[in-house]
Formats: sequence, structure tokens, C-alpha cells
Amino acid sequence: MQRIPRLQERRPDQGDYLLLAWRFLTSSDPDIVADASKVNLRRLQYMAFGAVLVSIVHIVVFGLFQPATSAVELRWRSGIIVSHLVIAAFMVVVGWFGGRFSKESGQQRWSAQLLQYGTATFILGMGVAIAAIDQLATTSIAPFLIACAIPALLLLIRPGVTLLLYLAAYAGFFGAMWMQADPAIRLSNQTNGLTVMGLGIVLSWTLWSTHARTVEQQKLIQEQQQTLQATNARLSYLAAYDELTGLCNRREFQRLVTKELQRMGRTHHPSCIMLIDIDFFKLINDTYGHPMGDRLLQSFGEHLQNELRVIDTVGRWGGEEFIVLLPETTLTESLQTAERLRAGIETKGFGPQRSLNITASFGVAPLRPYDTDGLQVAYRQADAAMYSAKQAGRNCVRPQMADV
Repeated sequence: MQRIPRLQERRPDQGDYLLLAWRFLTSSDPDIVADASKVNLRRLQYMAFGAVLVSIVHIVVFGLFQPATSAVELRWRSGIIVSHLVIAAFMVVVGWFGGRFSKESGQQRWSAQLLQYGTATFILGMGVAIAAIDQLATTSIAPFLIACAIPALLLLIRPGVTLLLYLAAYAGFFGAMWMQADPAIRLSNQTNGLTVMGLGIVLSWTLWSTHARTVEQQKLIQEQQQTLQATNARLSYLAAYDELTGLCNRREFQRLVTKELQRMGRTHHPSCIMLIDIDFFKLINDTYGHPMGDRLLQSFGEHLQNELRVIDTVGRWGGEEFIVLLPETTLTESLQTAERLRAGIETKGFGPQRSLNITASFGVAPLRPYDTDGLQVAYRQADAAMYSAKQAGRNCVRPQMADV
């Protein structure tokens, strides 16, 4: 017994991981970016409002409470006040533009993108500046920590942009820490700042990944819903129409005739049905093949629709039999219509390049709304009339047979 060799699974190599990392960093799916832009513009309005309030509190506290006791402390307090004045002014502008852009449809335009990334850059930059000012009086780097957390937690920023922003912010922070005179504290702050930067990047990437997965899942759900709707529409179509000719099928024709019978009962107008059978259709299939027969049925159905009124309904009853509902038409008028159709079919070519010459036999019967089984009664009469036309040599029209 021959042993079937096992397929070895290929393990991802370093190049695969690098490719995945590159795709993640340069992620720019238009739908994800557009949705992120909408979210960011809404959040910028709330962020601006909160930042202005916080800045006002800082200005009041550092300006009015506990006067400075030294020149260094005065510089420190002045630096904090000026920084928060700048933050308040900038955030007022951000809130105004964020509200304006969020009401527009083009959230992907360059100005909206510039506002989002510019705000993130400003926040990181002010975090660096205030942390440097704090070194005049304290050893805290809390402003840099807060500045790294705000864009990471509140703004959806593409991974590659996040990496560039935070690396640039840390470079500025590393240099700003030379404001700290104590070498040990400076080294500690620079090391802690590196950790803060790393946490900010991880948080931002996590937020972006979650957002990207959410958007992709929403797209998948929408695609599945569209597929389901298309499938349901297709099933509804197949339930009512013949797939080959596009004409209504037996079930749909019966439903339409039932409605017509109800209408006839209210308005007492005459209506008829017409049964049509293509003569010697089996011979056509045997001679030219079933594909040619299908093309013939299609062109025959199109011809009937083109030659009848808009209010008339043409259906494929089965095989080479077609049935027509003629509303508000007397039996005499229906026979005249059938004769006109018969004569036209006899002189017209059907199928590819109109290469087939055929004839058809017709049976016509009136609908009676007060019959218990109106369609079945009319169909039996029309069917009997059609077979009478067949027996009479085909290519002719016969009315109902009253005794059927």
C-alpha cells in the first residue's frame, strides 16, 4: 500500500513578519481612514472643550494662589501660565475647525487630516515643553506622560504616523531633560520618558487595531447583507419568473389570474386567456439540439411580449407552451388577437439570426369570475381548444369548447 506523503506546513519566516509589520505601519485602507477621521473630528470638539477648561484652571491656580518666593519659581509659574494660554488658544481653534469639518462630507481631505495630526503633534510638543519647564522646580515628567496618553487614548492615528510622532516627541523630551541639573534625576527622567513613549505607542496601536477590526467586520456584515439581499431577490425572482425566458411562471400567472378574477367580480368586465403551443418543437430539438431550442423559446417569448399590450401578461406554462392573460378583452377580441399573433409567427424567423421558421397553435377561452375554480376551468377549455387546433392541422386558432 503506497503511503501518501504528508504535506509540511510552511512556517512564517522573518521576512513574513517584516512584511506584516510594514503593512501594519503603512495601513491606509480608505474606509478605515475615513471612519477614523469622522471619529477624530467629533472627539476633537470634546477634547478642545476639556483642554480649555483644564488650561483655565491651571492659569488661575498658578497665577493667583501662593505667590512665588524666588526668581526660579517665578520663571516656572510664568512658563506654566504661558504654556496653558497657548494650549487654550490653540484648542479653541481646534474645536472650531473640528466642528466645521465634522459637518462636511470630505473628512479625508488634507485639511481635516492636517488638523488631526497637527493636534496630536501639538499635544505631544506641549507635553515636552511643560515637562521641561517643570524641571525648574520639580523632577516630575507627568506632563509628558499625560501628553503621550491623550492622543493614544482619544485619537485614532495610523500606526506609521504614531511611530513617527512619538519618536519625534521623545527626541524632543530627551533633549529637554537637560533642563534638569541633577544628572541622576535627568537619566531617570529620560529612561522613564522612554517607557512612557513606548506605552503611548502600544496604546495607540491597540486602539487603531481595534478600530480597524471593527470597520472590517462592519464591511463584512454589509457585504453579507448585500449578498443575502441579492440571494433573496434572486430566489423571489425564480419563484415568480421563468429563468430561461424571463416570463412569469405558472405560480405567478395563477396569482395574477386570481387577482384578475377578483377584479372582474367587482367591475364585471370580460377577460380571456390564450394558450399557445409551438408546432413540432420536439423536431426542432432533435434536429438542431436543445440549445437552439432554448434560443427559440427565448425569442418566441420576446415576440409575444412585443406584440401584446402592456396590460397583457405572458407566461411560460411549461415546455413549449405559453399562456397569455388578456384583461378587459372579449372572446371575439381575443380570437382576433390570437389570429394576428398566429399570422405574425408564421412569417417571422426565430432563434439565432432568425433562422428558424415555425408555426403555433392557439386555444382561447374566457375567464368567469363566478366559477369556483375560474382559472382551471378556463385552462381546460383553452387546452381543449388548442388540441382541437392541433388536430385540425396546426397553425390555427380555436375558441373554447363549451362542453369541456
